Amino acid sequence: MPVFPVCSNKTCVATIFVCDGDDDCGDGSDERKCPPLTCNPNEFQCNNSQCIPQIWVCDNQPDCEDHSDELMEKCGYKSKPPIMSTCASHEFRCGNGECIHLNWKCDGDEDCKDKSDEQECREYPQEHEMVFGDRNLNSRSS
Repeated sequence: MPVFPVCSNKTCVATIFVCDGDDDCGDGSDERKCPPLTCNPNEFQCNNSQCIPQIWVCDNQPDCEDHSDELMEKCGYKSKPPIMSTCASHEFRCGNGECIHLNWKCDGDEDCKDKSDEQECREYPQEHEMVFGDRNLNSRSS
């Protein structure tokens, strides 16, 4: 895969990442002077040209950065839809109402779209540290 210094900030990115809709340079220069993006038939094109899976449209969770996939006019809501109030007993309710598996809370990966599953968590143990209940057992080298 050819790599060229295509970024204004002299960063190199593979040509496959130029004009793909993602800012791979960090300064947006790999997305300038690009033809308009077109989405696949099974995707929805957000007002900002971002493509998301069609099944994510009107699901009460904004997936487009500009939230155009949840516009009341598009989805036919008379008012903003209510957020589900409960999740199953084995699930964690994210701040945005989304439900994820309880084991995914505070696991070091952001699973909620609003990242609320990684808020108010204790610090993660270092790889040399083992945690049992509320006791830390640090391994010591001799």
